[in-house]
Amino acid sequence: MLSLRGGPFAERTKPLEEEEAEPPCGAPALHMSTKFDKYLGKSNVLLSLGAILDPRYKMVLVNHSFLVIYGENAAPRFMAEIRDILFELHNEYIDCSSSSSQKASKMTGPTILTGKEKFHMHLSEIDKAPPEKSNLNVYLEEGRYACNANENLDVLAWWKGERLRFPILSRMAADILSVPITIVASESTFNAGGRVIDDRRASMSIETVQILLCGNDWIRNLHGLKNKSRVSN
Repeated sequence: MLSLRGGPFAERTKPLEEEEAEPPCGAPALHMSTKFDKYLGKSNVLLSLGAILDPRYKMVLVNHSFLVIYGENAAPRFMAEIRDILFELHNEYIDCSSSSSQKASKMTGPTILTGKEKFHMHLSEIDKAPPEKSNLNVYLEEGRYACNANENLDVLAWWKGERLRFPILSRMAADILSVPITIVASESTFNAGGRVIDDRRASMSIETVQILLCGNDWIRNLHGLKNKSRVSN
């Protein structure tokens, strides 16, 4: 669900290799473009949902960014798709919340209610009546949170304070905004080659590098040592 279909991040209408004569920096630019498409192409929906759930921006940042990235012709289609994904996800949270409350009511079993308790149950049924607008619509239509441009807003704390107004939406926002977004390429976490082959060891063969990595793991395992990267984390 978290992937834009047919966007410029997912596929290109014309490969860069087939374009007109490349400048001298064409090869590095192609490599950077491939990395950009690989990582941001799979996470741009999650980033968009996180930006929408930031009360300072809501849909304004997404609409502006999509116009810059996709252009005026294609941007409205991707804006609509992001909005559909947002409402679809919100509806899933509503369904999960209603099913959980029904299971809880079944577990308690039948009880004998007094007249006052029946009246309060009637009031709760009135409060549970479906509103004309969903909480998500209310949130999007309300004005954006005004703050200093240099102020660092704790968005999760803001949603925690709004959990009584938006109980389901605040839960969804907490789940989305708590997803860690790393700026480090995923293979950098697992690939130790860069820590072995440096400027002074650039002439080592592949077999030598594999021997060094394997021997390093064996020695550390023998003496019960941990890698420095794991200790620092």
